[in-house]
Amino acid sequence: ARQAKKEADALSRGDYAPTWRQFHTGNNCLPLDVFRAVGGFDERFLRAEDDELALRLDRHGCKFVFEPSALAWHYSHRSLEAWLLTPRAYAYFDHLMDQLHPEAGFLTQVKSELRRRRLPLRLARVLLHHGATARWGIDACVGLAKLAHARRADAVTMAALSIAYDLSYCRALRDAEQGRSEFQPPSREVAIAG
Repeated sequence: ARQAKKEADALSRGDYAPTWRQFHTGNNCLPLDVFRAVGGFDERFLRAEDDELALRLDRHGCKFVFEPSALAWHYSHRSLEAWLLTPRAYAYFDHLMDQLHPEAGFLTQVKSELRRRRLPLRLARVLLHHGATARWGIDACVGLAKLAHARRADAVTMAALSIAYDLSYCRALRDAEQGRSEFQPPSREVAIAG
């Protein structure tokens, strides 16, 4: 939610123009005939389905416009275990999207963004990027987040979870690119219910 607010604030200020990368299906609209013309959602995507749809909308010639008065609330109540699956799922589906649409250079953009992230995330990635070390780093960050949360140290909790998310995403993306992804998408019924 904090990250989405930062992005909305930047778009409101005109820091950059909206593109397909800011198309989030929790809060958008488009003509039904355009949705149908691009084939609707690709049902293989259980995460990042809005990114993949938006890329096809962009290729179809759609113009993306930000409307600051369009408000949305999207609260997900997930267990910590379910939340920890999220970065792995995004990495898996980001890799799939890059395979389906190589001309977009999507993962090249994502990796460029990863290199520009805050210094603590980049340092953690350098220090903890190998298999068992990455798993230990993720577990340590989650443990620190639990302790910080119990003490109501929200800034520490968020920082630790941010590092855990980043490490999980990068590890899963590397595994997907090397053809050894441990992530297995759940059945559509389980994904919708979850």
